Parts: sequence; C-alpha cells; structure tokens
Amino acid sequence: MGRTKKVFKWFYIFDLEKEENWLRNMAQKGWIFQKVNILGIYTFIKGQSTDAIYKIDFNNKVEDVEEYYDLFAESGWRFIHKVREFRYFKYSGQITSFDKLVIYNDPSQQFKWLHKWLAFFLLIYGIEFVALYTILFLQGKTNIGAGLEPMIIVLFISILSIILIRFVNSYIALKRKVKEDQAIDYCSKGILKKFSSAISLFIAPIILSAALAVAVTVLSTVGSSEKAIKNKVLQGDEMSLYPMRTINYVISEDIGDFKVSLYGNNNRIGIIALEKLVFNRYKVITNFSSGVRPNHNALSNFLKLGQHDYITIYGNDENQEIDNTVIKYKDGTEDKIATNKIVRKGENFIILIKANRDIEDIKIFDKSNIDISHKYIDFQSKDF
Repeated sequence: MGRTKKVFKWFYIFDLEKEENWLRNMAQKGWIFQKVNILGIYTFIKGQSTDAIYKIDFNNKVEDVEEYYDLFAESGWRFIHKVREFRYFKYSGQITSFDKLVIYNDPSQQFKWLHKWLAFFLLIYGIEFVALYTILFLQGKTNIGAGLEPMIIVLFISILSIILIRFVNSYIALKRKVKEDQAIDYCSKGILKKFSSAISLFIAPIILSAALAVAVTVLSTVGSSEKAIKNKVLQGDEMSLYPMRTINYVISEDIGDFKVSLYGNNNRIGIIALEKLVFNRYKVITNFSSGVRPNHNALSNFLKLGQHDYITIYGNDENQEIDNTVIKYKDGTEDKIATNKIVRKGENFIILIKANRDIEDIKIFDKSNIDISHKYIDFQSKDF
C-alpha cells in the first residue's frame, strides 16, 4: 500500500474551482486525492505524477443515487468521495476532451445550504457564550486559572469564530454571485420575505441564545425572598452527609450588591452568601453549615464579599443577652459593634464585620458590659 499524507486546508464554498485546481496540482506532484472530512483534512496517497482532473458537485436533492452516479460515469467522471452535500469526481477520459464536459453547480442550492448551516453555527456560537457566561458569572468561577472549563470553552469559541467568519464570507460572496447571475429569485423577494430570511439567519439564533441565557440564569440563581433562599439551601443540601430537612428561620443582611443570610433549625445552622446579578437574582458565593453544639451557641467564619473580607458571628441568643461585640486587632486598636448592628430574628442573630486588619480576639458583652464570650464560643486568636 502506498504512503499516505494528510493535509489540512480550508476552502470557501464559492471557491470550488480553486479547490479543484489544488487537487489537480497535488496529483501532478504525485499525491492522489482519496477523501476529505468536514474539518478540512484531506487524505492523499502517494502515486505516479499525473494530470488528474477533479470536479466537485454540490447537490442536496439527489433522489436516485445510483442513477446519479451512472449519469456522471457515462460522461467520463468517476466518483471518488462524498462529504456532506459535496461529491468529488475524477475525470477518467482524455484530457483533450475535458473542456466539453462541465459539471454545473447551481449557486442557489449552495446559497440555501450555506444559509441553513450559518444559522446552525450562529446558534451553537450563542450556546457557547451562554456556557461561558454560566461558568464565569453564575457558578462563581471568576478566576480562569481555577479550572479548565473556561479555557476549553474559550478555545472552542475561538475555533467557532474562525469557522463563522469563513461562513459569513462565503455567504456574502455567494449572495453577490447569486444576484449577479440571477440564479434564483432572491433578488425579486419582497421586503417581508427578505425580513423573514434575515430573522431565520441572524435574529432567531440570537433570540434562542438569549432565551437560553435567561433560563440558565433563573435555574442557576436564587431570588431574594426568604422562601427562595430556603428552597435553594434545601435543594443544595440534599447530597450532604447531614442534610437539612427543614429550615425554621432565615435572617438576611444586605451589604451593597451582596446578601448574607443566616438559616437553620434546632439541630443545624448555616450561612449562605449571595451576590446580586440582574433582575433581583443572586448567585451563591458560598454556603456552609454546622451542627448546633451545647453551650457553644455562636460560631465565626470568614467571608469574602467582592474585594473585602468579613468576619461573620452568628448563632443563638435564647436569653437576648448579647448587647455588643468588641473586635480587638493585633495593632492594639478595637471596634465596638453596637446592638443596633446586630441583625436578629427571634433568638437568632448575625453580625458582619469588615476584616480590614488582622484580628486578635472577639469579645461578646451583655447589657451590663460583662464579658459573656465564654458562654458562647471561645474566640481565640488562632481562629483568625
């Protein structure tokens, strides 16, 4: 078996003659065409140098394939390969009689075929942008280096962009050719038909992609109501080792475009942080929960909201005795969080403190300014 070679090369749909001449030049160099795939990878086999004539026929309305091939064979054309609606033929007769034999390609058929595939590519193109939007903005993966998914999608969009540009160029060139040759009644279409054609090609894929983006946004985000937050937590907690069956309360505090909500029941307590997107929809930044421990009714944790870090203190104050909280920093300064900064709902509370300095300790005081930190949780410096 002869040596084979694969060559990657793209041709515009209106450049069939250029592709035919290229295949002829390859044959003159001793590389005989065998097949080509939809990616533009041509396979050749090494043979004797020959002046082979190739013709490419575009026809998507072949009803009797056997009769179709017989018709070409009678004129000296041997079928070589088919990819999509394109059929490759090689002339097996005398080169001197070649000029009398012409395969006619109707540009109107090519134009309609390209119209269909261009609309398909536009739709896929839009879906890829929706996927990238979902990963980067709805799932909280704002750091591309954090995973391969965004990189793969960006690469895929780049490849699609190259293909799309070539398709658009082919579309414009074929449209011009069709108008010049008056091969179809496209030029005589009324305004309504032309508008309908434009919708099917460009506007419909855009509308479908936008609708998909809206649907993905609604499904991937959460509303601002207490009921919506409860449902989001319960849905996401189903696979947990300690799933919550019910949520008895939700306390929320807004910080700019962020919402931090405390939720829980008699056994578990948790925090969910949300970032506002559009249409009063929020994406989940973080969500964590833990069991309620005896004699340790308050918990602390770090949250990153935008460019700032926050300390959250949250828990249960059954006796309503917490009056204020003092944050002591390692530089010797301190901040006092007054009772009006403590967000409460019944016996549950949440305190948010911007951690713009290194924290050394946190103290909780009652209304008599007595330190009651030991009754809740022992905030040690190692926690910060």
